Amino acid sequence: MLKIGNIKLPDFPLLLAPMEDVSDPPFRAVCKANGADMMYTEFISSEGLIRDVLLGVVGAFIGGYLFSLFGASGVTGLNLYSLLVAVVGAVVFLVVYHTVFRRRSFV
Repeated sequence: MLKIGNIKLPDFPLLLAPMEDVSDPPFRAVCKANGADMMYTEFISSEGLIRDVLLGVVGAFIGGYLFSLFGASGVTGLNLYSLLVAVVGAVVFLVVYHTVFRRRSFV
């Protein structure tokens, strides 16, 4: 019997390795329901983390521009309204970025 820490696995365990953008909790739950003995998540890419932070900052500037296009004021200082403007712009920009540059897996 294979043992990892205090986790006991059968003699021939079915282990799932992490796959980028495929090892989400619902996918792991389906795998567990279909007989997988052990699943774990992917590691966070430091490159992706830094890229998302930088893109989020750029998105904050875009949020100010978008709000001004619709007649509202953009970033006005350090307050909740400016935070809302920055978050909306960052979310819009990140959604567009990840839609355009989504990594595609080929089997």
